[in-house]
Amino acid sequence: MDGTERNSPEERRTEQTRLEAFSARIGTHLIECGDFGEMLRRCTQTMVEDLGAAFARIWTLDEQHNVLELQASSGLYTNLDGRYARIPVGKLKIGQIAAEQKPHLTNHVIGDPRVPEQAWARREEMVAFAGYPLIVEERVIGVMAMFSREALSESTLQAMSLVADHIALGIQRKLAEHSLRQKQERLTLALQAGQMGVYDWDMVTDALWWSPETYTLFGVSADEFVPTPKNFEKLIHPEDRARVWQEFAEALHSGDHCAHEFEFRIVRPDGTLCWITNLGRNQYSTTGRPIRHYGIASDITERKEWEQALRDSENRLRAFSGQLEQLVQARTEELTQSHDRLRGLATELNLAEQRERKRLAAELHDHLQQLLVLGRLKLRQGKELVETFPKCATLISEADGILAEALTYTRTLVAELSPPVLRDHGLSAGLKWLGAYMHKHDMAVTVTVPEAHLQLPEDQALLVFQSVRELLMNAWKHAATSTAEVTMELDGDRLRLHVHDKGQGFDLAAADTAPSTKLASKFGLFSIRERMKALGGSFEIESVPHQGTTATLTLPLGAASGGTEAEPPPFGASQEGSGEQPARPLVSGEKSRPVGVLLVDDHAMVRQGLKTMLENYADVEVVGEACDGEEALVCTEQLNPAVVVMDINMPKMNGIEATTRLKARYPDLAIIGLSVNAGEENQKAMKKAGATSLITKEAAVEQLYAAIQETSCRGTNPP
Repeated sequence: MDGTERNSPEERRTEQTRLEAFSARIGTHLIECGDFGEMLRRCTQTMVEDLGAAFARIWTLDEQHNVLELQASSGLYTNLDGRYARIPVGKLKIGQIAAEQKPHLTNHVIGDPRVPEQAWARREEMVAFAGYPLIVEERVIGVMAMFSREALSESTLQAMSLVADHIALGIQRKLAEHSLRQKQERLTLALQAGQMGVYDWDMVTDALWWSPETYTLFGVSADEFVPTPKNFEKLIHPEDRARVWQEFAEALHSGDHCAHEFEFRIVRPDGTLCWITNLGRNQYSTTGRPIRHYGIASDITERKEWEQALRDSENRLRAFSGQLEQLVQARTEELTQSHDRLRGLATELNLAEQRERKRLAAELHDHLQQLLVLGRLKLRQGKELVETFPKCATLISEADGILAEALTYTRTLVAELSPPVLRDHGLSAGLKWLGAYMHKHDMAVTVTVPEAHLQLPEDQALLVFQSVRELLMNAWKHAATSTAEVTMELDGDRLRLHVHDKGQGFDLAAADTAPSTKLASKFGLFSIRERMKALGGSFEIESVPHQGTTATLTLPLGAASGGTEAEPPPFGASQEGSGEQPARPLVSGEKSRPVGVLLVDDHAMVRQGLKTMLENYADVEVVGEACDGEEALVCTEQLNPAVVVMDINMPKMNGIEATTRLKARYPDLAIIGLSVNAGEENQKAMKKAGATSLITKEAAVEQLYAAIQETSCRGTNPP
């Protein structure tokens, strides 16, 4: 840039003084202004006043949408809306500065190709422009720019460059302060909601710090009460003081870094008696000397009252045990009913958890995964357009890789939340998936299931699947073995599942009397047994130390049945039972005619992405779209496509059933499956239904057109 330099020493000193004052004023604004917008407005106003700018502006980056948002504007224009309020990164001169992470400086606005507003520049007599990216740790967080009616000297530009760095740090600091305030507010709300307080005791200086919630918890005022160990001791109930300090001393001198819990009573200044539980940790010096104790104190008065009420109830029950047999029987019946209700409630809570997992998995699949797929489709289309620009192509490839990794992660997350194979293909397929899933934990699981298709109500399949998964996780955690076997068999009207491992086993008698067992986990042996009883089944476990464990789940099939599901009647099939199917008019097979394609997907944005992609091929014509299996049947009848691109997971009627019906009605129709999850079970199901292939949505750009061409070459589009 051709800077205008002053030759007079006096003028240079004057300019240096002015620029130093400018930098100092900017620094003052960044330090003293509490409001984010006002801080940036004062900075732009100082650029106008001290540098003679016609107008100056500052944008910050909205990383989520990759858009620069105008935060401050001073001088000729002060409004924050209009054309330049939101500028996508890479667009216009401001967006290009952010994308390139390089300043744009010129003393020749008239004629500068990066200043498209030439007529405006001439009218306003603009001479110079200076735009700087605001960068912190190699990350762009905004852009600072100004226009001037006078040329900018090299010294001025250097001062602006330094100021840009300071403003970038100021913006970053304000954003960090805002984030910290939000976290502190959330922590405060959590502590208040849980009636908890935080404390920290420096045992070297004997300084004790309490959070505001701790003062409230102990019923004292921060203005009147000084938290010291001695003052704290005075709040403890006299009958509990000796025990508390003894337990604390034992925990302190044990050298254990684990958390220690103490329960004790306090007497607040107003005379209120409360129960407190204290969960704290000790910190030691390198020589083993205790130097710090910190933790959380919680009000458990209500819990203690409930415990006392429970003990009182138990005492009353024991007193009633000596009364008449009729009263005992009545109480026993009430307890039995209560137990049944609790068992039913536990089962319903378990099902509610699984339904919520299923809902979350569906949300991930129906929205996030589809957006990622569409993003990859768009990137791969864009990549073909920029092959002559290696750097751009490289960036697109890297972004595509990031989306691919995110898509793989969401698939894994969906599977762990609610395995689609269990919902779509039943318990047998779900157990096979579970066996493969355990490889993630370095555990080889052999799964044996009957060949006959088993139909179970969804709630029963979920509960049985969760029980088997919990048993396998218990074996992995506690059995000290890397192998296990799962066997499912039909025994008349009952279903039996055996989960066997050859691990270290355990003593059943000792486990029944022990207060806790190694196999206790989220669903526990007791929880599994109660769950199976609620389903009308049973749970048995056999284990011998050092000889392994075998758990057996038994479930009455009831309405469930073995065998294969009845095939749905072909769409449009004659009800006369003649066995003849009406001929379907197909599109012409002449090479000059494009191949008619029907797109079936419940996500409009995915259909639009596929349509846009296929419209680039002259020999392919998208003749229609459908949002579910039922609509696909109707559209096929009306539009006579040669090829149907069929999604699997859709409402009303899924792609597998729709494919089965279409192939029964139109044997020569080519159907190409399309899904986010193209696993083995979905591959088999779509092949069995009659699809020619199943490809993943993110691979559609590379594979879909070739698949359509392949079906045409095979003659699946006859005249």
